[in-house]
Amino acid sequence: MRKMVERTCEWCGNTFLARPDIVQKGRARGCSTRCARMINVIPAEERFWDRVDCSGGPDACWPWTAGTIKGYGTFYINNKPQYAHRFSYELIHGPIPDDLCACHKCDNPPCCNPAHIFLGTLADNIYDAARKKRMARGERNSHSKLTKADVRQIRADYAAGLASGKALAKKYGMHDTTIYDVINRKSWKHVV
Repeated sequence: MRKMVERTCEWCGNTFLARPDIVQKGRARGCSTRCARMINVIPAEERFWDRVDCSGGPDACWPWTAGTIKGYGTFYINNKPQYAHRFSYELIHGPIPDDLCACHKCDNPPCCNPAHIFLGTLADNIYDAARKKRMARGERNSHSKLTKADVRQIRADYAAGLASGKALAKKYGMHDTTIYDVINRKSWKHVV
């Protein structure tokens, strides 16, 4: 049996026993995995920039190279996920108020270049997306049950008096209100 060496934890100050070969390698610095991690903590800012590709220059997008959620870079601080682009903005400009979003000028979700990020309300962000035609509408909307061809046929059948709104709703498996919104161009406005 090996003789253990008594050590003092560099994080919490508790004494603990370690194998001599581990001490020789310089790895017996913490009494537990948690303390060992805390001793070797890399500052959040350094960990963050290690995961951003800034090679394109100051005007280019700086993509996040680690994990993502729905295309947006995800960065963990104190075991809590944060969006990488928000963290990037806060590093340069300071905290983001709770009622504001960090919006991308470049429309590139993994981009962390603070020069590409601006603050706006949720309404501003939605307006920006709609103005740039990035909103999923029509068949691009994952919840859509109709196609452009269906919409054209519904409008043509109704206009020609071939079917009522209720009959069309039944035929397409939709609610009456949905069909009337299609007919009256409250929805699918972009389809001519």
